[in-house]
Formats: sequence, structure tokens, C-alpha cells
Amino acid sequence: MPLVCVSIISGWSGQTIYDIYLLQVFNVFFTCFPIVVYSVYDLQYTKQELLSKPILYGKNLTDNFLSWGKYFTTMIEALVLGLFIFLVAYRIFDKSLGYDGRVNDMRLDGALCYKAVVLAVTIKLM
Repeated sequence: MPLVCVSIISGWSGQTIYDIYLLQVFNVFFTCFPIVVYSVYDLQYTKQELLSKPILYGKNLTDNFLSWGKYFTTMIEALVLGLFIFLVAYRIFDKSLGYDGRVNDMRLDGALCYKAVVLAVTIKLM
């Protein structure tokens, strides 16, 4: 959402507020790595329990963890949070985005916005 807001303000110029390396490592460190660690070390049942009670596999088929209502609620929450982070960061940017679409050096400001997004997502997950 912050990237979309910057695109709107900069006239869809393709300017990004995040450093390119931050964009590259986000998927590895914040999306892939935690899921791998969670899937390897989180065992709700022992292997023997799963083999002796196959009914445990059916629980996820009947529980509705993914529904349209939950999807849209999560998407709206993410949009509002992303917009809030952008507005706070934009206020701190001190007009580093010009009115004519030109930008100043935004690495420090982009890192601040990026850290705010990571912090907000981490707090939400906890």
C-alpha cells in the first residue's frame, strides 16, 4: 500500500521508496523463512498419534479457516494499515516527493517506511 500511494503522488513514474535490496530480501526473510521454520518445528501431534488417528487429518477439511468474509476483512485491514503507515511516513518525509513528480533522495525515508511496515506486520502476527 505505501508503494501504491507513492506511485500516485509521483505521477506513476515508477519511483520506489524502498531500496531495491529490501524488496529482494523481503520474500526470503519475512515470508519464506518463518513459514519453513514454523512447519519444521511446530508439531501439534506426534507421528504416532497421526498414524493411529487418521481422523485428525479431516479437521482442516471441515474447519473453514479461509472464507470470503475473512479474506475481505483481512484485505481491508491491510489497506487501512498500509495507508496509515504511508501517511505517517509521508508526513515525516518532509516533502521529499515534489509536486511535479520529481523526487529527492528517499533512501532514509523509504527505510523508515519499510521498518514501520515490518514492525506493524510483526506486531500483528504476534
